[in-house]
Amino acid sequence: MRGHWHLFAGAFLLGGLTFSHQRDTSIIYLVLLLGWLLYIFPRKRLIVLMIAAFVSGGLFTSNDYTNPPPIADTTLNGKLVSAPKVTDNKTEVIMKVQDTSHKILLTAFKEHTSSSTPPSYTENWKYGAVCQINAPTSFPPAATNPGEFDYRTYLLQQGIISQIIITEETEIDCSGHSWLALLDAQRNKLLNEYETKLSPEISPWLKALIFGETGDLEKSTIQLFQRWNLSHLLAISGLHVGLIIGFILYVLTRSGIITTEKSYWLLFTLLPLYAFFAGGAPSVLRAVAMAMLGMLVIKFSAKITGTDILSILLLCFFLINPSFLNQLGFQFSFLVTFSLLFSFKWFKSTPSKLVLLMHISLLSQLILLPLQLVHFFQFNPLSVFANLIFVPYFTIIVIPMMLLLSILTIIFPAIAVSISELFLYLHHFSLEGLRYMDIHLYYPWVIGKITPLYSVVYYIFLILMLASLETGKKRRAFLSAVLAVVILMLFSIKPYLSKEGTVSMLDIGQGDSIVIELPYRKGVFIIDAAGASHFSANQERVADNIIIPFLHSKGISKVDAVFLSHEDSDHIGSVPFLFDDLQIDKLLVSPYFQFPDALQTQVLEHNIPVLRLKRNEVISLSGQVFKVLNPEKNYNDANDNSLVLFTTFGGWSWLFTGDISDKVERDLMKVFPDLRADVLKASHHGSNTSSSEPFLTALKGKVALISAGKNNRYGHPHKEILERLEALGMTALRTDVHGAVQFVFEEAKGNFYIFNVDH
Repeated sequence: MRGHWHLFAGAFLLGGLTFSHQRDTSIIYLVLLLGWLLYIFPRKRLIVLMIAAFVSGGLFTSNDYTNPPPIADTTLNGKLVSAPKVTDNKTEVIMKVQDTSHKILLTAFKEHTSSSTPPSYTENWKYGAVCQINAPTSFPPAATNPGEFDYRTYLLQQGIISQIIITEETEIDCSGHSWLALLDAQRNKLLNEYETKLSPEISPWLKALIFGETGDLEKSTIQLFQRWNLSHLLAISGLHVGLIIGFILYVLTRSGIITTEKSYWLLFTLLPLYAFFAGGAPSVLRAVAMAMLGMLVIKFSAKITGTDILSILLLCFFLINPSFLNQLGFQFSFLVTFSLLFSFKWFKSTPSKLVLLMHISLLSQLILLPLQLVHFFQFNPLSVFANLIFVPYFTIIVIPMMLLLSILTIIFPAIAVSISELFLYLHHFSLEGLRYMDIHLYYPWVIGKITPLYSVVYYIFLILMLASLETGKKRRAFLSAVLAVVILMLFSIKPYLSKEGTVSMLDIGQGDSIVIELPYRKGVFIIDAAGASHFSANQERVADNIIIPFLHSKGISKVDAVFLSHEDSDHIGSVPFLFDDLQIDKLLVSPYFQFPDALQTQVLEHNIPVLRLKRNEVISLSGQVFKVLNPEKNYNDANDNSLVLFTTFGGWSWLFTGDISDKVERDLMKVFPDLRADVLKASHHGSNTSSSEPFLTALKGKVALISAGKNNRYGHPHKEILERLEALGMTALRTDVHGAVQFVFEEAKGNFYIFNVDH
């Protein structure tokens, strides 16, 4: 068994992946297992054990995340199994339902966003509290667009099957707590003390790097670290835990307070406590558990390798909590650690510490690359060099300084404040350097959401590269590395070889946003890009959460043209937030389009050409011809001045109407009596002010696309419009019901598909 635990852990993992994914993806993992078994074929005993581990992994980790079991009871009893998480506008806690394994997310929103305290009834939300709830359950929102973060699946993968929004004190009654609640109270007290005694510039960094609380860090800073693949520095990992262990051992042994042996036992006792105080993230648990096992191995001189220790830990984590398989932090932590352990011989042959650091940085980036493409769709090649600078900086200066300040703030707060001011000067300079790099050197490679097949083939070549380096076969290692890069390049050019194009009506709520991708990626166009409601505090939410992720998931970073039908926010509100993440070649608007200030500023700053179009103009973009049918005159109304565009995709004729009213529809019928359209983008979100019966009858359409928010306050689409469409034999496809709607087409044929799995 010794030296082979990684085989069982790998087989167990493959079993979980095989049984928890769709059939076409599962076949890939099954083939990978068979190839692995053939590789070790002479060792029959290992093969039997690997097959057993594979089946066990499937049984322990498989779950159906698309069909969560409903909870029908009006009154629910359970126990709180997490500490309450308090944010700017809500408090959340997880409850395990009595006599089941089901978990529910309890949420209480603050009555006013300006309120500084949560609702009073959340004071009893403590670890181990027994609660009775009389409130309706609901499913968390699922993703309704490709590329969008799926909150429902995210919760289901943690065993949370539903959500309850608590709005009144009478809906919930909680009492009691466990000993973990006492620890949580001490943790909160300690965090509050740091927040009180230290400046608002330094306390967020201390709380993040020592206690795993990143909520107080500025959003722009977190995004900056994400863009440069430095997020691992903000998450407590083996690096942090190792530095803390080394610091404590140095202080205890050098001071002569206790012996080295007793220091180890003290650490063995304190590390689980620190894991709790640090938030209990998977990376923290992995680092702490590995450190504890490592100390036991040293203490008892056990003959066990680091890979065996890590493999046994991996199996234990999966058996205790199968949902760890789907947690990104867990995946990152174990994958990087495994790769570093397996490359130990290669690292030993490095001529200098600088070269060693380069090797570690490069390997860490390469090993995580497919996971980054699955979740974030892009990779920053220069992030390797950023890691060479900032990993040593955080290792040598930032983390030790935060650890020192965490102690001094409690014992000598005045000294801590003085030291923190000196540190802030250096840290500010470092962050400004990273921001400078971000402005001038950020050139991400937007590849798209990589498929499992490409990921598996990439990892095969990467493993061959590492194996060749271990044995000193540098030429074979170089060839394997080249082939791994080729795999990524082949995936990135796939859209340019595909004869299929798409027209996607995105579900952005109450508004319009349509993305057109021509076959062979000849051109990408956007017709409108709605923003969040005027009443939303986060105006860039739709751009950041829906439009940009959708485009990046398809490997799109360049848009050839954006048509803006008219200036209402529910059609153009996201446009100002697209320029920083996308290359937009031109904007096309009507002669009467009035640029809002925010959009005008971005257009001037990015020097974007603006073309104004009017009736009967024909414009060809990358071979796709659009004819402009409206406006011909100024209606003195933004809606009626909407651009109306006519074109064809896959042999189907399309009419995009913006928000025109029935008055403009009558004008169009007079000027274009022979106008026909197979697909109509219904005007004004299905309002009864448009889509008149004469107009629909004249078009002789097949499909009406309606973009409207779910349960919107306007009642769109209106009932009479839906009845009118049905009477005329037109199929209504709606974002509020179907989620994103996609038309996939080739030169002379096409079909509609809906994204929302609930329908």
